[in-house]
Amino acid sequence: MYFDNLFREFKDIQFQSQKILNVSTLNEQQLENFSAQVERLKNTLNELSFAHEIAIHVQDIQLVSPNYQPKKFFGLGFLNTITFGWYNRRRNKIKRLHYFKSNAKRLMQQFAHIEFLIKEI
Repeated sequence: MYFDNLFREFKDIQFQSQKILNVSTLNEQQLENFSAQVERLKNTLNELSFAHEIAIHVQDIQLVSPNYQPKKFFGLGFLNTITFGWYNRRRNKIKRLHYFKSNAKRLMQQFAHIEFLIKEI
């Protein structure tokens, strides 16, 4: 019974990742829920302590920070002044979207691989 719930969590993470990959604007609540769910599943997998090979893959999972802000560079202040802040807002929005999409894709692949390894046991 417990493994059924574990596999449902894997499918739910994959579904949430797919939703993030398909959006054009970010929903903060959805990102917080996704981050919390990834952290919860990682903790559950650590508690179960499967084979050493699976434990290595679980340790490689990097959590997603819902408060991510892109790094600023020297010329950004000048461009921000000229465009009255438009460039900075647009750049932050695009960089955050790229960050969350790339992490969602990576996490989806990592959890799919871990799910495959658990099924082989």
